[in-house]
Amino acid sequence: MDEKNIDSVVAEEAIDTVGAASGAKKTKKRKGLLDKISFFVFALTAALLPIAFSPVSINLPLDFVKSSILIVGAFLALLFWLLARLDDGEVVLPASPIFWSLVAVFIVTLVSGLLSGAMQQSIIGSYGEMGTVISLFALLVMLGLSFHFFVDPVRRKIILSALGLSLALVFLSQLSQVFLGWPFSGGKIVGAIGKWNDLGIIFGLLAVSSMTFLEICDFKTQKSKYALVLLVLSSLGAVVVNFYAGLVVVGVLALVVLLYSLFFTDIVSDKKYSGIIKSYAFWVLIVFVVAVLASDYTGILLSKVGIASPEVRPSLSATWQISEKSLVGNYL
Repeated sequence: MDEKNIDSVVAEEAIDTVGAASGAKKTKKRKGLLDKISFFVFALTAALLPIAFSPVSINLPLDFVKSSILIVGAFLALLFWLLARLDDGEVVLPASPIFWSLVAVFIVTLVSGLLSGAMQQSIIGSYGEMGTVISLFALLVMLGLSFHFFVDPVRRKIILSALGLSLALVFLSQLSQVFLGWPFSGGKIVGAIGKWNDLGIIFGLLAVSSMTFLEICDFKTQKSKYALVLLVLSSLGAVVVNFYAGLVVVGVLALVVLLYSLFFTDIVSDKKYSGIIKSYAFWVLIVFVVAVLASDYTGILLSKVGIASPEVRPSLSATWQISEKSLVGNYL
């Protein structure tokens, strides 16, 4: 091979290398853009869900508004995430048992819906009911994407900050509704989050989350103070809402976290039996046990200020009888 041919081959190889590198760079840039769009849709959906409501002029059911945002946001976030993964050539599913437990629940719900006599109602619903196959799939998508996005500490901070701001707006609007009767119409217990008891569930979730962070995780002083303030306010809010089932669940979870911090000293080395009085979970447990015992008195006090949200639900025996008859008729 003469010198000219050698130079020609070398030049062609250099061009191919530069072209491949340029193509890889474009693919990486496109994948990054798609991933950013997916994250933006995910974070926007999480932030809008607590505060979304229908204006009085439109008067759409609140469940329909929230479920529509959840389903549309989840599907769009999943679409852009899948497009990014196609460029990447690799799809990694979360290994968390929580995710796969929800997958199992979704599969059972899907099979039950397909075999149901009212298949359309079971899969799609009528006015945005939660518990349908499509709403459960949207929740599954949001959970799966959260495992992907929360790996990045910057994205995790953005999502938590947006969600915290959204919930702060919900709480301020609820206080304004209770004392000023604004911005919603329909009484003091009406709010953007939904029913009065739904607000208690949100407070309980925040209390459990902040308690767990303080009890188990090792945070810096500033983060610990923020979590402590959140724990106090959310616990106070849950007690004031006085949702009995929510109070019981938070109390049980506080007991679980307390036992974990006491006995798993190889994982949480700074928690010992002598430090039980300093345990956040211990005091949360005490507060919610007292709240459960004083639930009737709290209800009386709330009714005096015009806040009454009675729990109307069948007894456990009636629920069991209905379930038994349904299983006898069709075990699937």
